[in-house]
Amino acid sequence: MRSSKSVGNLLSSWPSFISALKEQFYPLGYKQKALMDWKYLRQGRGQDVQSFTEEFRKQALNLGIAIDSPEVVTKYIGSLHSYLRHSLILV
Repeated sequence: MRSSKSVGNLLSSWPSFISALKEQFYPLGYKQKALMDWKYLRQGRGQDVQSFTEEFRKQALNLGIAIDSPEVVTKYIGSLHSYLRHSLILV
């Protein structure tokens, strides 16, 4: 596995390159706003499950969050409308 450390001015991995680009070009506070948006992400009124799932995955990807962890699955279920959440919990 490659190291994610910088070598001179070169970055030795793709994730390091993406991180450096974000640091350089995203406005200050971008990461904090993205984390707050993630924290308070909920399925919107009238939003179907498919579009909510796409938004959930997009935000997780942007933050580098693995969606296969038990905590993230729990967050996903907890972010759905209550009637869906209760149906999933009962299954």
